[in-house]
Order: sequence, then structure tokens, then C-alpha cells
Amino acid sequence: MSRFRIVLQAYGLDEVRVGALYAAWSALAYAEGAPLAIHVYTDEPGFFAPLGDALVLRELSRDDISAWRGPLDFTHRLKAVMIREMTRRHPADPLLYLDADTFFAAPVGPVFERITPSTSVMHEREYSVATRDSGQIQRFRKHMGRLSFRGAPVDLGGDMWNAGAVGIHPSNFPVVDSWLEFIDTLYPSYRRGLVEQYGISLLLQRSTAVSPCADEVFHYWAQKDEYCEAIRRELDLLRGLGLAESLRHLRERRIALPPPARRRHKQSMLDRVRRALGMIAS
Repeated sequence: MSRFRIVLQAYGLDEVRVGALYAAWSALAYAEGAPLAIHVYTDEPGFFAPLGDALVLRELSRDDISAWRGPLDFTHRLKAVMIREMTRRHPADPLLYLDADTFFAAPVGPVFERITPSTSVMHEREYSVATRDSGQIQRFRKHMGRLSFRGAPVDLGGDMWNAGAVGIHPSNFPVVDSWLEFIDTLYPSYRRGLVEQYGISLLLQRSTAVSPCADEVFHYWAQKDEYCEAIRRELDLLRGLGLAESLRHLRERRIALPPPARRRHKQSMLDRVRRALGMIAS
């Protein structure tokens, strides 16, 4: 019987390990009897001791981290190599990669039901690369438009998907090798993280329909500092509970912070600029 395999990376910054531990805990809380295995690639296995044998830990050495990030020390290359290792270790099981700054807010099963030979999962669609008018994506199109992949111009007609979640069926695991090739071919010429994100977005779109999972998996990348602080407090509580009680607590008391006050933040930034220019009183 195949298992649902979730994989998280947790190395480097302490806040990444904090987020990954909470993400793993949330997956256990919402497993609901699913045949689930949670794998964590980490440089500090002891940090995940509160969940004991409920996790499969893969210790990353400094040499692993250096080799997987590659000669240009590209952080997101490690993600692709890690996923490739998982596909080789477990070639018959559907895989869901999650960034550390995510957690489950609903049952795990429905996400894996969307991972089929014809359907892959990513967190959510963000925009069309061809029509996005932001300066960042205009520069992305300009630079990538000059490059080639496998002898053809880079296809800039795809959608950019948030890669905080990537779910792939075993029949589509060869996409991961293509993704790593995409990174290694193009990143040396355009050293931006968008190369990794667009690579997996584009390649999955070419071979499957891509389904979002934002209704099941919460990704707090836009409010990371606030959520990390709240998660630290929650982990202090969870560590003092038995496993069954901690899972029940997690389901009943999801962390949900007010959304960031974007307009107020933009206005305060504008006011600081105006003060610096002497346009308004201090």
C-alpha cells in the first residue's frame, strides 16, 4: 500500500526549524487516519524530538547543504535536490513538499486526492508571467527571454504558482530531474529565486493540470515574523502536552492572526520618505 509522503526542509535559521516543527505537528493533527509519513531534512534532528518516532528525520551535514546548494550557493537548489532524493527513495508514493512557513488548517487527505497522474498540486496561482506588469516580472521576462532551455527559447507563457507547496504523483517524478536541469541551466545567467519557482510551475503545467491547495494548507510567508512569534508560544504549550492532547489542541485552536495592515504600512513608509525630504513636519 502506498503512503502519503510529506517532506519539509529545516536547516539554517532557527525560525525555519520552528516553522517546520509546527508544520509537521499540524500534519499529524489533520492526518485523520491517512497512511501518512512525514520526512524532515534538518541540520538539528534533536529539535524535532517532541514528535519522536512520528517523523522520519534525515540529517543534513554541512557537506550535504553545500553540495546541494551547488557551486553558486543557490538556496532553492537544495529544495529541488531534496525532492529528487525523496522521489528516488520512495518511487511509488505520492509526494507533497511544504515550505517550513506553512501548516495544515484542514485534513491532509483531500490534498493528496488532488495528486494524480494528470493533476499536480501547488499552493496557489499567483499571476500570468506574460501579462504581469510589475517591474520585477518585466525584468524577469527581459532576462529570461534571452535564454534557452534544451535548445529552445524559455517559454514565458506559463503561470507563476506559489511553490510553498508542491505535490507530485510518482508517474510525474521525472519532472523533478527536469526542474533541477532548468535551475542549473538558467540560474547561472539570471541569479534570482524566481528561476526555481517558475521552473517547477512551468514544468508541472506542461505535463499536468495544476491544482491549488491554499484551502487546506496555510502559507504565512507574507506575515512570517508575526506567525513565527505566535508559533513559538504555541510550541511551548504543545511540548507540555501528551501527543493525543496536543493534536486535539492543534485542531481546536488554529493560529489565526489578523491580516497585515498593508495600506497603513504603505502610508507610514510614504510618511517616512516625506519626512526625510522635509515635505511634512516631524
